[in-house]
Amino acid sequence: MKQFSILVALVFAFAALSAQERNISGSSNALQVNITKANYDSGIPMLQANVSFKEPSGNNLLDADERAEIIVTLTNNGSGNGYDVKAVLSTANAQYISFDSEKLAGEIKPGASSTLRFAVSATDALQNGERTFNLKFAEFGGFMPAPVNLTVGTQQFLYPQLTYIEAGIEELQGNNNNIIENSELVKATFLIQNKGQGVAENANFECVINDANILSVKSFGGNTYPLTAAFGNMNPGDTKRVSVLLSVTWNYSGTANLPVSVKLSEKRGKFGGTFPAGLELNKQALAVKDMKVDGNYTDKVEITDASLGSETDKNIPSGGKGNPNAYALIIGNEDYTKYQSSLTSESNVDFARRDAQVFKDYCVKTLGIPESNITIQTDALGAVMKRDIAWLCNKAEYNPEAELFFYYSGHGFPDQTSKEGYIMPVDISGANVTDGIKLSGLYQQLTSKNPKQVTVLLDACFSGGGREQGLLAAKAVKVKIKQGIINQGNLVVFSASSGDQESLFYKDKQHGIFTYFLLKKLQETKGNITYGELADYLKAQVPSKSDDLYRKTQTPEVNVSNGAVESWRNYKFVK
Repeated sequence: MKQFSILVALVFAFAALSAQERNISGSSNALQVNITKANYDSGIPMLQANVSFKEPSGNNLLDADERAEIIVTLTNNGSGNGYDVKAVLSTANAQYISFDSEKLAGEIKPGASSTLRFAVSATDALQNGERTFNLKFAEFGGFMPAPVNLTVGTQQFLYPQLTYIEAGIEELQGNNNNIIENSELVKATFLIQNKGQGVAENANFECVINDANILSVKSFGGNTYPLTAAFGNMNPGDTKRVSVLLSVTWNYSGTANLPVSVKLSEKRGKFGGTFPAGLELNKQALAVKDMKVDGNYTDKVEITDASLGSETDKNIPSGGKGNPNAYALIIGNEDYTKYQSSLTSESNVDFARRDAQVFKDYCVKTLGIPESNITIQTDALGAVMKRDIAWLCNKAEYNPEAELFFYYSGHGFPDQTSKEGYIMPVDISGANVTDGIKLSGLYQQLTSKNPKQVTVLLDACFSGGGREQGLLAAKAVKVKIKQGIINQGNLVVFSASSGDQESLFYKDKQHGIFTYFLLKKLQETKGNITYGELADYLKAQVPSKSDDLYRKTQTPEVNVSNGAVESWRNYKFVK
């Protein structure tokens, strides 16, 4: 009996020395313990508790609105059975949490283990901090493990926020001008982003059309286009794109702002909403592009705003006072395949229509040119371009204070014999280059009526290459066009590239590189910039970006007439 008492004392001493605190959490429901007749004749138990914390997010925190577990593994390293073994979980602060308070392991034989799982859950009102759980153990004969104090960090609820960003369109049946018009089949692509700090669980999308004369086409070209989509879970910063097909019939008599909305929902029903789609009839819209948003998960997720277009196309600034003496002809030639069946789509000039449309918006809002003084053409035929150039030139005949602006985005092409550069209408092929608009002839026309000032901006190259490939892609020849002396008038020409270089595009921004940085500087300065400052900026930014994107050199250049050599750098866009 004396020997048995000594063993019991040693076990208790061992248990006391093993008492420790560990960072973890847990709980349990009360159980009715069935007392078993213990028999320690053949030996005594030596119980060891191993405790772990498990939660689904992987951050080792008890998050608000989360279910976790405290896992207790009891192992008997002694020589006898442990009887009626149980674990009891408690905490001094149970606000916003619930947990199992008690679990029964029963009998544990020597060398055996028993695992107990305590469910722990938190409401969405849980705040940042810590909770300490106290684990105590019992065994019929008093051979229980030492208590364990488990401290777990808690994290407040991180709210998701499903947000509709914007829409881009693509005409599947229409004239490809990125404008929603009656009786066209348009693919509208909606960009969705979770701009909150929490996961949006079971995120869903629905396109809601509130007019019977706006039709939804559910399938086209072997693809399906339902009005609803399920995204599953969206992490902070995640984006999703959904495309639907729409057609506005001629029976539609509503407003230009089409009654189409985007409805977003998630598991809790509180962190979505219904948003106007922003689709407008007869107004140019964003073209669809590939995009990706990257996020780094830290204590707070830094979320980059997603977009289907360039920042230069939004928040176009208002400049100074209006300039009623300014006139502008703006041309964006993008689709050369429509009139030249021998060409492939690679011969088109990506984003040239958008270049022209957005530059026109800057002319009106930032440069103060009256909209009635502007002519804009996209995918212009040769006859149309010649007619409109004559219109621009004639403005100086009746207004000696006239300031003429000519902007062109599209293909240029060289005459390999004369080395002259030509602007190419969409119906003129590289084989018939001399039917295009010769640059030297254009400059002579623009200065022929003695306007006060002429500004030409060319986002084109004249080497035979192009944004994707030239009009004669089979010919690998590049021609360096000759730069003639401009003798007449007060003329300044900004060109996107030099010599035999290509004029390239900036896919992420949906513009030519030259046009993107032109617009960016006008936006940053609200047009209050000299021609010299703009030239220096373009010569710094465009070559750097072309090298980053393509490992190619594109260097803008400026050519001026003899009459402007001494003064052109001081000219200003906004008077």
